[in-house]
Amino acid sequence: MNNFEEAGKTILKEFSGRNRDVIERRFGIGSRSKRQTLESIGETYKITRERVRQIEAASLNKLRSSSSFSQVEPLLKQLEKEFNLREKVWREDEALAHFAGETPAKNYVYFFLSLGNPFERVGADADFYHRWSSDKEALNKSEGALKSFCKSLGDDPLSEDEMTGRFRGYVENILGKKIAAEAVFSWLGISKNINKNNFGEWGLSSSPLVRPSGMRDFAYLVLKKHGSPLHFREVASAIERVADRRAHVQTVHNELIKDERFVLVGRGLYALSGWGYQPGTVKDIISAVLSKRGPLSKEELIKSVREERHVKDNTILINLQNKSRFQRLSDGRFHLA
Repeated sequence: MNNFEEAGKTILKEFSGRNRDVIERRFGIGSRSKRQTLESIGETYKITRERVRQIEAASLNKLRSSSSFSQVEPLLKQLEKEFNLREKVWREDEALAHFAGETPAKNYVYFFLSLGNPFERVGADADFYHRWSSDKEALNKSEGALKSFCKSLGDDPLSEDEMTGRFRGYVENILGKKIAAEAVFSWLGISKNINKNNFGEWGLSSSPLVRPSGMRDFAYLVLKKHGSPLHFREVASAIERVADRRAHVQTVHNELIKDERFVLVGRGLYALSGWGYQPGTVKDIISAVLSKRGPLSKEELIKSVREERHVKDNTILINLQNKSRFQRLSDGRFHLA
């Protein structure tokens, strides 16, 4: 049994009747397994949510002044020590999992955080997840640093080492202090605007390379990571491996066709348009090359076109037979008709 659970069950003996039941319901401990709201407890006892809150606060204060409280102070010191390692800021679900994994003992950790000083819980908002802090000033500094740090990030994600170095340097620059290595991802973890992708890279949650929202974004992430063209079947297979979700080949192909971020560069082969590939048919590519470079020999033309399209030499030569678009000079070079 987890130490927090053992200590929690011991200290609950300080209560009986409604006070104990309210505490057990509010924290999901003792005879209860799920935390309940003030409203739901109030409905049970036919009292207001404010009255339930008062009973909870009075009960916690009673515990803090009880003889049993000294027995749990080592656990509170343990909590404080771990918070200090993280510069006094920690995302709630990560803190609970650190001490209790995915066991019911998480509710007891939550109970002791609520019971002990100087811990304070701050609810989730648009920018941050539920978080706990052992120092209000440290929390304010972390939130301010994270908001401004997000503005310095682009769409391209960073490796874990790159993110660690960049964030630590940023915090040191604006706060004038270094933060411990353990605090880097504790601070980053409270932000809803920063996340980790399927390759373990970090960046803005709004970036399709960090938090893909559909097949198109997953395809973009896969191609960006691969770094060179892939067949649409390979893209589908890669999505299934990376995202651990079903990716129908034809669905992926249709998404690649529709999105301007992708360009067809061969039979079933797709690349990212940002890589500089010229969109269009093979005839269009030949025309663009000749328009840019002027008359070219067969070998020069094939080489230039294949830099844009993964096609066979014969495919290029067959397209060159279109005399309404291409003509051959007396010296064997081709130019636009």
